[in-house]
Amino acid sequence: MLKIKDFLENSPRKHLTRLFHSMNNTKGLVQGSKVTQACYDWATDMDRLKRSTKTLSDQEKSLLTVICLSENRGISEMEARKITESTETPVINILSTFEDELLCYRRKGTVNSWHCFQENQNLLVHLLPIEEYREESSFACLDYQYYLSAHLLHFISRIQLGDIKITQKAELHRKSSSQLMNKLSNGNKLSSSLSSFEISWLYQFLVQTASVEEFKGWLQLNAKGKALPELSTNELWQQLYTWWRDTRLFGGDNFLAILSRFYQKEISIELLVQLTWFYSEHPGYLSLSDTGKKVMTGLCWEQLPVVLREAGLLGLIAFTIAKGKITHAKFNSQPMIHLQEINLPTEEQTPENPGLSKQEQPISLPNFESLLPPSASPLHRFQVELIAERKNDENLTRYKFTKESVIKGFQSGLTQEAYNTLIDWLGFDINSKTIFEEWSESFNSCTFSDVLLLHIDKPERLEELNTIPQFTMLIQELIPGYGFIVPRKNKEAVIAFLHQFGLYPGDSSLQYQRAKPVPINNEINNQFSHPIPRGKIIYFQSATPIPEPSKALKNRYTSSIAPPSLPEKVRIIKYAILVEKNVDMRFSETARPSVQIKPLHIIKESDNGKIIALDVETGFRNEYVLDKISHIKVME
Repeated sequence: MLKIKDFLENSPRKHLTRLFHSMNNTKGLVQGSKVTQACYDWATDMDRLKRSTKTLSDQEKSLLTVICLSENRGISEMEARKITESTETPVINILSTFEDELLCYRRKGTVNSWHCFQENQNLLVHLLPIEEYREESSFACLDYQYYLSAHLLHFISRIQLGDIKITQKAELHRKSSSQLMNKLSNGNKLSSSLSSFEISWLYQFLVQTASVEEFKGWLQLNAKGKALPELSTNELWQQLYTWWRDTRLFGGDNFLAILSRFYQKEISIELLVQLTWFYSEHPGYLSLSDTGKKVMTGLCWEQLPVVLREAGLLGLIAFTIAKGKITHAKFNSQPMIHLQEINLPTEEQTPENPGLSKQEQPISLPNFESLLPPSASPLHRFQVELIAERKNDENLTRYKFTKESVIKGFQSGLTQEAYNTLIDWLGFDINSKTIFEEWSESFNSCTFSDVLLLHIDKPERLEELNTIPQFTMLIQELIPGYGFIVPRKNKEAVIAFLHQFGLYPGDSSLQYQRAKPVPINNEINNQFSHPIPRGKIIYFQSATPIPEPSKALKNRYTSSIAPPSLPEKVRIIKYAILVEKNVDMRFSETARPSVQIKPLHIIKESDNGKIIALDVETGFRNEYVLDKISHIKVME
């Protein structure tokens, strides 16, 4: 975030002089060396800032609060209008006042956006509504802090086993999605749609991070996906969080950590939604002014903005549930360390989180079952998912081992060495280990190998190659009178060696169809606010606010003018933009008799001029030619 000092040091001299005269109510020349420091002292004077915030209306406080929480993302003019839509003062005038007071600054690109200075985030202590903390309640609490990584490992284990199919539109097949939802059912205590939402979210993560590929309609893990279980629990969570931050927040990296410092115990869910709605496309809860005036009855999972649902999946916040609805949220301290960019201790060094204090051992049960604790390493959990069937979705996850599940795990690529190490770690008794060995022998006693046949036509050349140690290290076996059996992984090395002897072998082996990347479905991004184009910083003080027209002009603008002159059309539209009213227009040459629009911007005020506006009926953004307007009036 931009600091006030950096803003002032890069400001043009003319802007600093204006600012200095404005704050001191003086005129004339000033000494240049003192201006920047004087402006900085004035801008960071906490007593002045407190006085400024005390005089703000509820709507103005709401707007400044949201600007502070938007961090580097900023707030667009359209979003600012939603917050102040019930005020009589035009939003541009409010924002101009904030700029003059150095409460925020403006960037101008394809759209205008307003951003908070780093120092001014301290103002939140005077802006955020104060809530009375409740006594510790006995209500259920949905905390996903320990579940998300385990669910991701179950997902990719199913991919490794070849169980996950996708449609031609690159969406999860209904049967595969249903099988996953049956196993990842912990969230059903809050909403039946939570599991489906989480599976879709994890699938987006795998696709957008290029961790999976598609082969004949089935998902496969590529090298990047196969590396995920080798990460630690913290590293796996960090991968998920980094992807979420970069694809969802567009600069609002620490807004939850900021709120956690002010609401250390809990925060009502309605207030949390009001403070963070702009990160998602969400129609309601745009004002803070009614906070504390209405009964907090809670919200359903589906009513939450998508960004808060995903923050819940990440374990950043936990939800308090009463009568099937979310009433409050509390911030989990451990994940917040990530957001505050503090190096997280290793799992063995985390005293404040007893669930991850050490590598707890699994609990072996009769009938070839085992309980895995939440502290189990991702690699061990992934390997167990390959050779066992998940039986529940709780903190201690229960797995059932069968001969069929073990053989299926070997078929997915699990090695005998990894299998032996895993069985020792699970801690089964000697009799059970004997059965596990028998199951593995039924698979490994006879094995198909994916190899290549290298045919050598001349016997003397065949005998010559068989006497070269560097070559025999690359082959698996000699076939007398024919050639060699070559492991497929050594194919390129064998070809390079043969080139040295002037041999350039042809390739009549089967051409394997390669897996291809899974296309990204961009429709999901429509649920989130889009990044604001980063324009250049505007240093000069904002222009004088547009004065409101006289009462006589207001009466004239709200009555139908036919035919209006071009200057009258421009004035009427400017007035409608100022007061944020709709306009009714009729055209001389159109099949549509009249149209109601919400004007946004005038492109050109002279001949062939146009306006950009929203069609009230359809909601589409259109351009309208001023010359073709025959009647026009501002709607009351």
